[in-house]
Amino acid sequence: MAEFDSLAAFADELGAMEGRLAGGIAPGLSALSAELLEKARGRVGHYQDAAGPFPAWAALARSTEAEKRRLGYRPDAPLERSGAMRERFDFDVEGTQAVVGSPDQVAVWHETGTPRMPAREVFGPTAVVDGPGAVERFARRLIGVMLGIDEEGI
Repeated sequence: MAEFDSLAAFADELGAMEGRLAGGIAPGLSALSAELLEKARGRVGHYQDAAGPFPAWAALARSTEAEKRRLGYRPDAPLERSGAMRERFDFDVEGTQAVVGSPDQVAVWHETGTPRMPAREVFGPTAVVDGPGAVERFARRLIGVMLGIDEEGI
């Protein structure tokens, strides 16, 4: 534990801490987002169990499976055909905010469902299942940055 000879020295340390914290937020959010992005990408092609308010994925329709076989895509792999949709998943960090998602309209249809297709959420379950651990690692990293120590030392 640090000790300070004066309030001025303590204030100086708080100022330095604030600077270290400000410099650590964007890299920390990028690392957090990259981790959650990979978890989301890993859900594509595999049936998912229920997670929080998100139901388990329904089986693919027989007609969908038949079309996938006819086109040479891997059967029994929900949301996966060529892999192009999964590769459009991305993240963006601006200041103290991060977004993990996809600009692909097909991904939106899968995420929300359509009148003819049940929702197969990817991003919500990723947040529910993988988010808490990722946020804890982010917090530990920020504490380490703020204190000027490696997060393993916390």
